Amino acid sequence: MYGNVKALLENENFPERYPLDMETSNKEYLNINNPIERYFINKSGNIDKQSVYRGAVRYRESKQSICQSIVDCDSCDLIRDVYSLLWSDAIADSENSTIDGQHGETMTSLQHSLNLAVKRIETEEERKSRGRRKVSLAYQIELLSCENNFLARASEINGLESFALMYHTLGNMIPVPPMFNSSRSNFGTDDYWDITLTTIKKWYDTHDNAVIAELLHKKVETDQSVECCVQWLSWFGGWPNFIEKNYLGDFVEGQNTEPIRFKPNSADDIESFFEVCSCLINKRGQRMVNELQRITA
Repeated sequence: MYGNVKALLENENFPERYPLDMETSNKEYLNINNPIERYFINKSGNIDKQSVYRGAVRYRESKQSICQSIVDCDSCDLIRDVYSLLWSDAIADSENSTIDGQHGETMTSLQHSLNLAVKRIETEEERKSRGRRKVSLAYQIELLSCENNFLARASEINGLESFALMYHTLGNMIPVPPMFNSSRSNFGTDDYWDITLTTIKKWYDTHDNAVIAELLHKKVETDQSVECCVQWLSWFGGWPNFIEKNYLGDFVEGQNTEPIRFKPNSADDIESFFEVCSCLINKRGQRMVNELQRITA
């Protein structure tokens, strides 16, 4: 547990690969090496106590004390220190930029992709027991708590363990305006940064606020979250500066700096997604660490 950038840089050989969920003093959690298992513990508090998956409910109860000790990775002390150093200009002008350094966003989330991945490994018996219910976090934790080999099966999916690690690192975090985080995800379905970047570029090309309303799943352009997002984007002045100032150069390609697409469309795409997105997150993390080292030297 570091709490600040100085300690991180002094103690980690590869700071860009340090998982922010390790910013806890809970020794039991810190001793868990598999990032997929840590993810399930981290998210177990979201299980509905009335869920039909009773094993998942019992798992939630058994991990409650650990879960309560885990920080919110996109707004913990360490990442806020990162924001204060790398986004100092925006934070200093927060009245116009809307960035106060307190509101962060996990750029690409794991859950929707994990749902697709689990479809690849569930047995015929498990599929039958699930019936018409969708693959969900509760279903996955039910399998984790009741099937001895579920975690091993999940770990065998190429790239999943790597992405579960990179998911909580610096390169997957970004300061955003208030209300942006909760509005864009659409219950996780759209929680992919390539979708977000594609929409943001479209806004810079057209300045049509309806594009942002669609991104944030709002019915009207006058919604406060839409206006706040437009103010944020306007502060950067244009697409090239938005990419540069947010350390997103590795997420775009070509002369037109088009966003690299990686959202998986089906379970068949999942391994490619894990590989591509993990690589992009790692590269962005390296870019951020290089700048942090320069600033703090």
